[in-house]
Formats: sequence, structure tokens, C-alpha cells
Amino acid sequence: MKTAKLHRVVEWDEEDGGEPVSGRAGRASALIRKLRSSLEGGKPTPVEQLIPLLRHQDEEVWGLALELLEYHNAPEAIPAVLEAAADEQIGLAVAAADLLRYFRNPEADRELIAGLRHESLPVRLAAISALRERRSSSAVEPLVSLLGDLHVEIRREAVITLASYQRADLLLAVRSAVRDGDPTVRRIAVESLADFENSSVFGDLLTALSDESWLVRRAAARALGKVPGHATAYALRMALEDSVWQVVVEALTSLGKISAQADRWILSLLHHEIPEVRAAAAAMVGQSNDPQLIPYLGALLLDPEQMVAKSTRLSIARLHAVAGETNSL
Repeated sequence: MKTAKLHRVVEWDEEDGGEPVSGRAGRASALIRKLRSSLEGGKPTPVEQLIPLLRHQDEEVWGLALELLEYHNAPEAIPAVLEAAADEQIGLAVAAADLLRYFRNPEADRELIAGLRHESLPVRLAAISALRERRSSSAVEPLVSLLGDLHVEIRREAVITLASYQRADLLLAVRSAVRDGDPTVRRIAVESLADFENSSVFGDLLTALSDESWLVRRAAARALGKVPGHATAYALRMALEDSVWQVVVEALTSLGKISAQADRWILSLLHHEIPEVRAAAAAMVGQSNDPQLIPYLGALLLDPEQMVAKSTRLSIARLHAVAGETNSL
């Protein structure tokens, strides 16, 4: 495939009336001169001649080809640009993916949606990423259908893209991904739910707090920090009993965000063996806005871990400020 395309490049060079060149470097130099002249002279090279250049080995050649394709804004180039966006060569992949954002017409949407059915997994992923930038209504149904795809990578990117649309009618689709068989997909779905600002997601987040994957449980604890309420505080307190300390830290952080009251169980975590837990517990006590808890923090000022001592100082200062405001009323 690459040999055929390179052959087309050489034919174009010779047929275009240029001086004979020898060797790969010479052909590349000749192409670069022609492309620059085309770009600067206002007479862009035809799309059908630019597409093969996306597979050229010389970075300047394919870079100029991409610039000219941007000028054309021709949707027929999208399949080739999608393949370039999935190329193993990082520089080409990034540049091509960036170009896809500039195709702005209905025909471009159709070409990108067609890319979702490409036989190549990297090309399909590039198509999803491009559609995420566009937020096209016509892409919604095809993207929802990808939630049942066999490839985890496809389901993962589909959830991210659908959630990024922030449309209320897509909440049900994202919620369905919370039950996906892959923990990564479930984690992404859980992280996305709270952004919909819909109280109905509480049940899904509560269920996710019991997920077999601690990464999903941690995501649920983090998301609950965006859903204030007594039921949330109760659920997060239950999460403090999780066997994984990272989940406990996230639950403490979310409890602080919703300004929950610090009970005995939370105060006991000020003496936890994991310093990250002690630091998070100290921060949560500070965010409880209860100056009467200052004495419980005193001992942590001498904690051997700097993160714990710093968190404690900040919380004590915060609680003293709250006390001052209260006394001034």
C-alpha cells in the first residue's frame, strides 16, 4: 500500500514538468518546493494529489499536505486523514487529528460517522475523538450503539464522548455504561454521571460504591462530592470502611466538599496508619466548619509527615476564622 502511494508521488513529480531528481532526498526536496509554491501561490494542489502525501516519509511533505488539505476543507479527504490520525508516527497522528477539527460541514459529519465502522480499531478511535470535538447531533445514535461494541477501547471512548455532549437525553446511555463488564468503562461512566447535575444519578453512584473494582468505588466517592445531601453524607461515611485507603481518602475529600459534620469515626481517622488518610481526615475536619473540633487537631501539628502537618495547620486556621466570624455576629 505504501509503495503504491509513493509511486504515485513520484509520477506526479515527473509529470508535473519538474527537473529530474535522483534519490529519496531529492524527490522529497522537489515535492517540498512544489507544495510550498502551491501553498504560497494561492493555487493549492488538488486533493487527490495531496492524499497520497500523508504517507510520505518526510515530515515536511506530509505537514504541507495537511496544511493544503485544511485550505481545501474537502470532506472527501477525511477517510485518509482519519487513517493518518491513527498512524504509529506520533507527529503525523497528532497533526492529522488536529486537522479533523477544521472540517465543518454536514458532509464531514457523514464521513466521520462512517469512520466509526472502519475495520481498523485506531481509525475508529480517531473518528470518535473527532466527533467529540464536533458534538454533532447526527453522531449521537451511532455513538450510543458503540456502547455495546466488543472492543473495550471503543466503549470507553464512546462513553467519554457522549458524556462530553452534556445532553440530558444522553443520561440514560451513560448510566447503562455503569453496568459494563469492564471496570475502566464503569469508572469513566461513574465519573461522568455527576456532571449531568441530575439527582437521579445518586442511586447509580451508591451502587458503584460497592463495585468490585476499587477504582470504580473511588470514582463513585469522588462523584458523590458533587451531589450534596444527607443521603450522600451517609453513603460516604459507609465508604470510610472500605478496605482500600485510596477510597477512604476520596470519601473524606467528598465529605469535606459537602461540609458534612465530623463524627467520632471520622475523628478516629486522624490517627490512621496511612499518612494520606490522616491528611484527608484533617482537611475534612477543617471543612466541617466546627471550631469545637480544633483540640482534636492539635496533636497532628507534630506529625512526622509534612502533608499531614500542613493539612492540619490549614484546617486549624480555617476553624479559627470561622470562630472569629461567629463571635463577631
